[in-house]
Amino acid sequence: MASVDIFDNNAFAHNPRVDFLNWGAVDAIAFDYAADALGYEEGVTIELNQKTWALRYGWFTIPARSNSNATDGNFLKAWQQLLELEERYTLFGQPGKVRLLGFLESADMGSYRAVLDNPSLGVDIAQTRRYRLTEGFVINIEQQITQDLGAFLRLGFRNPSYEAWQFSDASRSLAVGLSLKGNGWNRPNDTVGLAEMLAGIGHAQRAFFNAGGLGILAGDGKLPHYGLENVVEVYYSFEVHKGLNVTFDYQLAANPAFNEDRGPINILAARLDVKF
Repeated sequence: MASVDIFDNNAFAHNPRVDFLNWGAVDAIAFDYAADALGYEEGVTIELNQKTWALRYGWFTIPARSNSNATDGNFLKAWQQLLELEERYTLFGQPGKVRLLGFLESADMGSYRAVLDNPSLGVDIAQTRRYRLTEGFVINIEQQITQDLGAFLRLGFRNPSYEAWQFSDASRSLAVGLSLKGNGWNRPNDTVGLAEMLAGIGHAQRAFFNAGGLGILAGDGKLPHYGLENVVEVYYSFEVHKGLNVTFDYQLAANPAFNEDRGPINILAARLDVKF
């Protein structure tokens, strides 16, 4: 299963088939959720769902190596546990939800500081790998402002001391955005979205990348000028016919791979969504 089918959900930013495309809006980019290279792992979840709140727990296997497909079969040492509390409320007559998510993971991961403290290793973080515990959290808010306009916010944090294992190299992140239905211009099945996403890494990670280290997605061979990744995304989803939507998407990415010497990058995309 995909753990994020159950955890870190959001009505306005969670489904790249219909809303935002950037990973930083689909989920908290600092949420290193259990997933192989295709996004899946074995697991079990249990949920208590009440009228105004819900509590859900999950236990998942993890990959044997960072961002790979093979599962680590040492199930007593290699796992991720998730616990999420969801509170539903009404603000000025409009519904909203707050989700508080915590995750604890045990994996055969390396330490950024350990590899930096041992120059004989170069930047081979694999030489420092052993089973370690790491943790993180996500604060996830969705708020309907009017019948057509909704807003979202995600704040994420992951322990920056240890190797990113599954999703991205970011150890802290913030995403905010708006989603507007097209009723105001007589296009009720159209949607416009606007989001800004920030991501950062810890001090040891910066030194590791500056020394030539490689992560899941980042690693330029040096990082003399660190900066927060900053991406703005806007999309328009247009209903051509019932069951057929076309989306036009634009993203402006500053400081890709946390490097102020890179970018900005202009990204244009189109998406075709067909339902039978």
